[in-house]
Amino acid sequence: MSVKGLRATSLILVILGSAALTWFALRFTTKTHPRAHSRIGIPDLPLSLARGRAGQVLDGSFQLRNNGTAPLDYVLTPSCGCSELNPRSGSIPPAGFQDVHVGIRLADEGAEKAVNISIQTDDPDHPTVTYLVMAYCTAPLSLNPPTANFGSIARGQPAEMKIRVRDEQDEPLGVKSQLRFEADSPYIVALATTDESGDSRLVVSLSSETPAGWFSGRVRLQLPHQDRDVELPVMANVQGAILASPSTLFLDPDANGTAESVVFVWRPDGKLLGKVASVESPRGLLVKELGNEADRRRRFRVTSQGDATVAPQSIRLKFTEVAEPAVIQVRAARSGPAVPLTGATRPTKETER
Repeated sequence: MSVKGLRATSLILVILGSAALTWFALRFTTKTHPRAHSRIGIPDLPLSLARGRAGQVLDGSFQLRNNGTAPLDYVLTPSCGCSELNPRSGSIPPAGFQDVHVGIRLADEGAEKAVNISIQTDDPDHPTVTYLVMAYCTAPLSLNPPTANFGSIARGQPAEMKIRVRDEQDEPLGVKSQLRFEADSPYIVALATTDESGDSRLVVSLSSETPAGWFSGRVRLQLPHQDRDVELPVMANVQGAILASPSTLFLDPDANGTAESVVFVWRPDGKLLGKVASVESPRGLLVKELGNEADRRRRFRVTSQGDATVAPQSIRLKFTEVAEPAVIQVRAARSGPAVPLTGATRPTKETER
C-alpha cells in the first residue's frame, strides 16, 4: 500500500473513532441538574435595641433571607418569655426575604438583656441557627464597675476603689450633680469627687478595723430629683493574721442529714500556730483537728449535724501563738431558725456546740 493510502486509511479511522465516542456519550451519559434546596441567611451582626427603662418594651427588626433555589420554611423560638416575635413561622420564596419584628421587655435595672432566637428551617445544611438580640435596661445611675469587689485583702491593708458614676444615659453628671450616698456599714468609707471631664467618682474604701472574714455591704446612691436609689455592692475577703482555705464552707447534707468538709489553717509568715486554745462554733457543727500542733498547715474537719441552720455562721479557732482567731464562714443547706454564735468555748481539739 502506498503512503497516500496509509494516510487516507488513518484519517478514516480517526473520524470513525470520534463518531463512535460521540455516539457512546450521547447514548449512555445522562445530563444531571443540581437539586433545588433552601438556604438560610441571617445578618452577620447581632441586633442591638439600645437602652430603655425597666418595664419598657424595646422594638427592632432583622431580616431572614433565602439564598437557596427552593422555598424556605422556618419556625422562630426565643430563649425567654420576655420577647415578642412576629412572624414566628412562615415560608420565604427563593431569593426572597422576611422582616422579623422583635420586642424585648426590660426588667433588671443596670443589666444587659440578651435573647437568643432559635431559627429552625428545612435548610439541609443548617437546619437550626441562632440569632442574638440585645437590649440594655438603664438604672437611675450608671456605675462602672457595678460592684466594689476588693477580693482577698489583709486586715488593716489600705483598700480603695474608684467607681465612675453617670446618669441613666451614661452621660457625665457634671460638677453640680449633688450626688447623695449612704453606706449600710460603719466599715465602708465613701467620698464623692469630680474629675476635670465632669465625671463623678465615688471613692470607696474599707476601714482598717474591718473584721477578718467575708465582708459584704452596700452603698446607696441617688440624685436629688430621682425617686429611687441605686445600690453598689461592696465585698471583700478580709484575711487576718491566720489564713483559712476555703474561707467559706458550703455544707450540703447527705441522705442521713449530715455533711462534712475539710478546712486548712495556717499563718502567712510560716510560723507555728501553737495549741488550739478555743473553738467557737454554731450549734449543730462539730469541729475536729485531723493533724497535730507541730504542723505549720493545720487541718480541721467540720461536720454538720441535724440542727445546723442555713443562716450564715462563723467558726472561730483561737490558737496560743496568735492574738487573732481564724474565722471560717459556714453556709449550711438545712433550713431552720438562725442560731446566734455562742460564746462558750473550751480548749479541746474536738468541740461540739
